[in-house]
Amino acid sequence: MKKKLTPLIAALIGINAYANEAERPNILFVVVDDMGYSDLSKFGSEVPTPNLDELANQSVIMSNMQAAPACSPTRAMLWTGVDSHKAGLGNMLEEMAPNQEGQPGYEGMINDKVVLISETLQQQGYETFYSGKWHLSKGDQNRAFERGFSHTFALNSGGASHYDDMKPAYSPTPEAKAPYSVNGKLLDKLPAEFNYSTQYYADKAIEFIENAQDKPFFGVISYTAPHWPLQAPDKVVEKYQGNYEQGYEALYQARFDKQKQRGGRQKE
Repeated sequence: MKKKLTPLIAALIGINAYANEAERPNILFVVVDDMGYSDLSKFGSEVPTPNLDELANQSVIMSNMQAAPACSPTRAMLWTGVDSHKAGLGNMLEEMAPNQEGQPGYEGMINDKVVLISETLQQQGYETFYSGKWHLSKGDQNRAFERGFSHTFALNSGGASHYDDMKPAYSPTPEAKAPYSVNGKLLDKLPAEFNYSTQYYADKAIEFIENAQDKPFFGVISYTAPHWPLQAPDKVVEKYQGNYEQGYEALYQARFDKQKQRGGRQKE
């Protein structure tokens, strides 16, 4: 069955109006970590991003979205619709200050006082899946598989090597491995097909979609790139060799000029 995607906001607002599962929209939510506004070529980047540009051309572009200063608090608000303190992530677990530890709103993980979009849609008969960075759990508590996602391939921490060496971004010991899990269970090693995080997360999402059969699906692809460590396949690095030798200020000005030409907001 060919699966048609519907923009998330419209789908969630009207989802209860559909008479049966066959009429319910499929929803695919794509999250990109640490990407700036001008990192898409549509908004000024010197790196071509034609597929993302095409999505933007067919979509509503929001210019006043609110976010927290850090990763997991923003994700907590995104999936719940409430302030990150209410969801248990007033700060990132990895950056918790001594005076925050043990305090209400600083559990360091998504808490049980909130309901996620995935939990609501799963209860309404949706096939739900998650592929990529989660960063809302603590140890084995509240991984994506326990919070409304029926099928998951998840990086539970805030970052890791984009390759199959499983080197973590946050490492308490030299031998520690990045905490990847499948349906809530930690992996000792990554699959042989894991060549680069972006490629594998997308492949898993496609697999999950194909296996959804006749049920409507709510799926998330949560890319780690361009989050640090800054790694890219050799062919990509070679393609842009020398393009950034003029430095940050020249890059900033070039992107800003493109944004003005395309009708973007001018600097106040």
